[in-house]
Amino acid sequence: MSEIRTPSSLKWLLDKRSRLMGDLQKLKKSYPQTMRTLRERISKAEQELMLAKEQYDYQRSVTPAQMRMLEADLEAIDRSLSLHAIQINPELLEPLHGQEAIRITSYGAVTRNIHKCLRIANGKPLLTTQIAIYVAKQCEVNLTERQFPEFKESVRCRLKGLAYKGKVTRLPTPKGGEGKWVMNSANSQYVAKSPIATLWDD
Repeated sequence: MSEIRTPSSLKWLLDKRSRLMGDLQKLKKSYPQTMRTLRERISKAEQELMLAKEQYDYQRSVTPAQMRMLEADLEAIDRSLSLHAIQINPELLEPLHGQEAIRITSYGAVTRNIHKCLRIANGKPLLTTQIAIYVAKQCEVNLTERQFPEFKESVRCRLKGLAYKGKVTRLPTPKGGEGKWVMNSANSQYVAKSPIATLWDD
């Protein structure tokens, strides 16, 4: 009885079919996990984009106002120094780092915007002044330079109340320095360890 032989072309087709079946099975097996991973990456990217936009809006609205206030304070101090019996050249005085400020007014809206401000900071400590400026902007409160200190004090008091409840933490600061605040991680809606945080680096 003669042996039945498989033509080479048929063998090639069978081998190719076997390889294609293997590739198909691998795809079917990996597809669900691949899609889950990509959806998670998209969700994370959307969160980071939202955070970046909020941080951008914060910097655009708060930082210029804070710089104007600091400049006004410096001018006032310089005028006082010029009246001093012993003349002091302000240019010779070195800047004191880490002394900045912030303020608030309203209650429910103030509290919500304090939380939002610290959440946007993403773990970066913020001065009371920065928080107060942000809250005033969000609450659409128009304050003069004379009114701002009182508003800032009300924000500081609210921050102290939130710290007492364990919602925020006041970081240790040098004597006479302005308070710096962070949101406790357990109360943060979004805490990301991403390059976005560098936007808040000094």
